[in-house]
Amino acid sequence: LDHRGGANVLDFLSNVEDTVLEVKTVKSLWTPKNDLERYQRRVKKGNDGTEMLNLSHQGLVQFPAAVLDIGTLETLDLTGNQIKSLPATISRLKLLKAFLVDYNKLQLLADNVCCLYTLEEFSATGNNLTRLPPAFESLRRLKRLKLAHNSFEIFPTNVENLNQLEYLDISSNTLRTLPQRVDKLEQLKVLKASSNKLTVLPSGLFNMTSLRELRVDDNSIQTIPAEICDLTSLNNFGKEHVENNPLTSPPVDIFEHGLGGLSKYFEDMHVSSASELPTGKVVLLGKVFAGKTSLANALQLGHSKLTEVEDRTEGINVNCTKMGGQTLVTLYDFGGHESYRLTHQFFLTTCALFIVTVDMSTYEDTAESFEEAIGCWVDFVRARVNRAVVHIVGTKADL
Repeated sequence: LDHRGGANVLDFLSNVEDTVLEVKTVKSLWTPKNDLERYQRRVKKGNDGTEMLNLSHQGLVQFPAAVLDIGTLETLDLTGNQIKSLPATISRLKLLKAFLVDYNKLQLLADNVCCLYTLEEFSATGNNLTRLPPAFESLRRLKRLKLAHNSFEIFPTNVENLNQLEYLDISSNTLRTLPQRVDKLEQLKVLKASSNKLTVLPSGLFNMTSLRELRVDDNSIQTIPAEICDLTSLNNFGKEHVENNPLTSPPVDIFEHGLGGLSKYFEDMHVSSASELPTGKVVLLGKVFAGKTSLANALQLGHSKLTEVEDRTEGINVNCTKMGGQTLVTLYDFGGHESYRLTHQFFLTTCALFIVTVDMSTYEDTAESFEEAIGCWVDFVRARVNRAVVHIVGTKADL
């Protein structure tokens, strides 16, 4: 018995035990039917007519059994509760297309989850799952699978056979590898594997020409091969997708220029012999119109090429070039405007040569001129890089 309101139900008492009849005043009587009716009232219809039940953030500690009697349910959201397990009878939801159990306390999934044959989206982010049921590959209609922020140490092999899968998020686990034949997921468009312990990318990945988004940031990857440029459908693939890896080839800054910049990098590297070439980093600094870009052009082309005013650097330009045919150098041409310095500091690293360019046509032999054209730049570098090597180069001396 409880007092959750409602009409008098005295006529119900004729069917219950005598001990109940000792209660002198009855305002309401709870039965499982009450729960079913309560959940049925919360079922909403989406724009496409699908029946949805949102029970997120309700403080539920177990799966609400009455929900299993809503046979027409197509979307069930149980996000943000305290549920530790799913019932074996979950397969009774035969029309379920989307099942969301994010941020609960699941450690295992009931085998009968694999009998939800109409399921198109399964989201279990933020639990403590270490594996999937063996028959999980039976969910042949599954298109979206979210398993981020769990405890997977090994990529669940039964996911490889979900050939309708379009979206896979397995970020923030402790995976060391992805399957070599990940390209068996022929329909996959989004693959998120950030914040794991990956050291290499699998060869099959570079056959996935339909892939539109790839995230492998915050791993332990040191090299990404030239085949990455074959994934021409990757949209806006950039530094944020690979950062926080100990990348040595290509340098992470090359990803600022997307696949186009990567292609040029690998062309310049002459991939077949790139590993034999020593590499270096040159950073060009100086005031606005001090000749940094013209110097960068000369270093790359081997002859002078002055820069037009409208072509001056805004922010930063990164290019690779061979010097003397023996050394592959990455040139960082920094825009001289003071507003850019906040971001420039993130590119100042050890093992680099810093060149401060000075416009000799405007330079004066005064302490103020020295501080503005040279001193502030040298201090800027040495405050951020221990034992930095800084060279001063005069430009426009013929003007």
